[in-house]
Amino acid sequence: MLPTINGKQIIDCNLEDLQFILDTADYRENEYIDYKAMFSVDQYSKGDTKQEEKIAEFRSDICALANSNGGYLFLGIAEEKGVPQCFCGIDIKDDNPDKFELRLKNYLQKIEPRIPNCKFRFIPLENGKHIVIILVLHDAFAPYLHLEDEKNYRAYKRVGNGKIPIAYTELKRMFVQSVALEKEIEKFRKERIEYFRSVGRQRFFLFQIIPDTFVDTSYNRLAYALDKQNRGELSGIFTMFECMSRTFPTVDGLIMSQHHAHHEHICQIFNNLSVEAFDSLRGEIHKCNSGETECFYFPWSYIFDKVEELLRAYFAKVGRHLSTMRVFACMSILDCNGLVTEMDFCRSTMSSIDRNELLIAPCVFEDILNQDTIELSMKQLKLSLLLALGITANDELKILLKEFEQ
Repeated sequence: MLPTINGKQIIDCNLEDLQFILDTADYRENEYIDYKAMFSVDQYSKGDTKQEEKIAEFRSDICALANSNGGYLFLGIAEEKGVPQCFCGIDIKDDNPDKFELRLKNYLQKIEPRIPNCKFRFIPLENGKHIVIILVLHDAFAPYLHLEDEKNYRAYKRVGNGKIPIAYTELKRMFVQSVALEKEIEKFRKERIEYFRSVGRQRFFLFQIIPDTFVDTSYNRLAYALDKQNRGELSGIFTMFECMSRTFPTVDGLIMSQHHAHHEHICQIFNNLSVEAFDSLRGEIHKCNSGETECFYFPWSYIFDKVEELLRAYFAKVGRHLSTMRVFACMSILDCNGLVTEMDFCRSTMSSIDRNELLIAPCVFEDILNQDTIELSMKQLKLSLLLALGITANDELKILLKEFEQ
């Protein structure tokens, strides 16, 4: 487990909190903690081969943490024999932390398969310098490889207070684990669908938000207790599904439901901080006519509005309790075969759902703290829904297709 200070995640600590670690052996360098008195990249000018070497060293430090169990890289804290001694801070050009963070992320571009999951915190000091805390998270994309050039790479992991190359057998195991995440998500979705069918639910919509840490129980929290500690903030994300009633603890987390003659909603937060919203679709599927034929229309736009609202609420209120920034959004439509999704102007031809079990491919939200990536993924999610429903003549579909062609 990642270290904390007085029960607080280190990435959330202020300068007063950090005072606690000074000259404290419990916070000596280990597999989770690495101290740097300075950011050595900035000791050399751009283009200097020494600077390139230091950038490569920075990349390998990040990879080592990401390939282990995650951890913290501190810039601006001096250590002696691994024990933190003082806050010396580092200079940040133009006193612009955002620009500094962007530059460091650019240095990480040569890491495959992607930039590791990192969070930054900047703590100003009275001397005008900053302590920089970089939280590096372990996730399902590991192993991370540091590319030295087109032919050579290095894979490191953090062991004790240093980093070592990863052996071939362990590297192979990590690749297998990375592929397994997709299968675990598929397994979870099918298990939940079978559960609702086993208790007699038919024709329903199921939406799930799944963090990429969900299979690792070391990241679990007691969702019901966490919700109570935050005065119902977590369970309050389900208002769009009309679940605003009392929450109940379960062995898996917490659950709340709303039952009426015209609809049934069941919403859950699991201890791994996945969430699930069940909608019976009763009262939401309406009759329509195609020529002389009576049919029923699937309210996809209404459903997607609720999905989008739940996602944004999740990012804002549950996201800060996650140990990752990457989540999957999964939409499943069950027993709706034949429901109309689109009609032409004359109502003579139409598109419809073509199967009883429509499991739309998971959409990845890579960084729930980055508004630009959120908006892009939201569009991808909507495009996936429209295509899965067989819709062809929708104006918004045409715009989305054109955007993703570019």
